[in-house]
Amino acid sequence: GTNIAKEGTNGKPSFFITFVLGNVAMILKIGAVFFAALFALIIWRKSTSVIKDLVNADADALKAAVFGDVPHLFYCDRGGIGKGVSSSDKIPAIFADLHVIKGSEIGFATLNCSRVLPSGKSVWDRFKIKKEWRPTIFGTAPWMKPKQAGPNYLKDIASLRKFVEVAMAPRGTDISSDKQLAKFCGFDKTIVDDETSITDTCFVLMKGTRVSKAVNELEGKLVKQFPKLRIASIDASKRRLSFEDYEDLTPDLFSMKIYALRNGTHHLSMVYPTTADYMSTFVSHAVGIPLNEFSSSEGGVRLLNPAKQAAAKRMKEQAAAAASARKAAAAASAAAASSKASASKGGPTAAADEKTAEISEAERIRKERQRREEMERQEKEQFFQQGGGEDEDGDAGEDEEEYIELL
Repeated sequence: GTNIAKEGTNGKPSFFITFVLGNVAMILKIGAVFFAALFALIIWRKSTSVIKDLVNADADALKAAVFGDVPHLFYCDRGGIGKGVSSSDKIPAIFADLHVIKGSEIGFATLNCSRVLPSGKSVWDRFKIKKEWRPTIFGTAPWMKPKQAGPNYLKDIASLRKFVEVAMAPRGTDISSDKQLAKFCGFDKTIVDDETSITDTCFVLMKGTRVSKAVNELEGKLVKQFPKLRIASIDASKRRLSFEDYEDLTPDLFSMKIYALRNGTHHLSMVYPTTADYMSTFVSHAVGIPLNEFSSSEGGVRLLNPAKQAAAKRMKEQAAAAASARKAAAAASAAAASSKASASKGGPTAAADEKTAEISEAERIRKERQRREEMERQEKEQFFQQGGGEDEDGDAGEDEEEYIELL
């Protein structure tokens, strides 16, 4: 059995054994290169991305990490590390393991959340961190306010990774009111009268119902490219800007539109962004041109509620229609009252007119009777002149009776 392991059926060494024995040096070299590369990679990752210890860092270092251009994930270490115990020994496993996966994309650091900041508030109070959520981890990024990882994100490394990739994803700041828009864009601080000046520019991503994954990726690229710019995100189904034709261009007709706002009075539009390059070009152009190259917004730039605007418009139209109806009714009532008053005031006159009409009719009948009587008289005279005369007794006699009968 031993000879078979070492030799072939014909008593000679097998091909595999011969190949291995003949290439031992080469195999050892390949293995050495592989492990050297792996070791170098580990050293490189550790040298380029480490969990920074900011427990005792000065205010400037802390400010640079929390409010800098690079997103960070922080673990609240209370600073109670005993002598001879390193900070890394107290870091939760899910925090350390996620650092291995995401350390090249965002910063990782530990800090003392009980420390009092220059504002006079502790980190706990300043960022409204809940101590009961353990381990206490929160994230910061230039495009968002500090956000704490809730219990659902602290279950395991996969959950914490989701927090980083979803909750800390680069996107515009959600705005839902006119007051928020004015404060976010700094309209009360950047108002100028000189239209040739170049002041701070605020950008709004107006999102319709056709938003897709590709559009969200465009938003993320834009936010990461310009982390210091004020970029707001607005749901077009709930709010619209005052200068938009929101009655005709409803949210279901577009995916996303970009507006550059300045001074609270002017805007610049880019409709239907298609690529990250086009968006980048628009933003770079908008921040570098004077105010007079923007379009002026009559009444200023305001954030409106389309539903309320439509309801207000309907109410206004209904009120106008009701007012018109009331006016017409009042006019008809006034006309009726005037007619009644005129009839009441003109009663005696009408009676007099009626009396006059009766007198005129009687006069007409009287004159008609006189005319007939005159005609009868003339006919009678004509009759007697043509052959009629008195009888012997001096009466008209039969002739007269005949005439009478004719009548």
